[in-house]
Amino acid sequence: MGFFGTAWQVLKSAVDIGRIAESQSELHDEFAALEKRVARLESEDIELRDQIAWKDDYELNDIGLEVPVYTPGPWCESADSPHWLCAHCYDNDKKSYLKPTPGEHIIGQPRYWSCSREGCKMDFVTARVPN
Repeated sequence: MGFFGTAWQVLKSAVDIGRIAESQSELHDEFAALEKRVARLESEDIELRDQIAWKDDYELNDIGLEVPVYTPGPWCESADSPHWLCAHCYDNDKKSYLKPTPGEHIIGQPRYWSCSREGCKMDFVTARVPN
């Protein structure tokens, strides 16, 4: 291999090294972009967990007539008065209170209850009250 053959090999090696350096640069940029995306997703995950953290304070109960409601668990130190949450809304990450029909309630008499969220069809009649 003469001078030109050797020069050609050196030039070819330089071009290959340039391609490798370019590939490394592209990989570095892609890795940096992925790191930013992971950080953003981790931040979103924390925000979403915080948004539904209230769910940890409730447990599913059947108040009779096979009506499922969520009630504050015994471990909950909620400042709210006793209440029921709509099971359908809870399962969709919405905190919707079940509310009784307005007016006086005679203890032991059935009362109509419905979800406070517009569009929800959860309703039932019971003499029970949240405790």
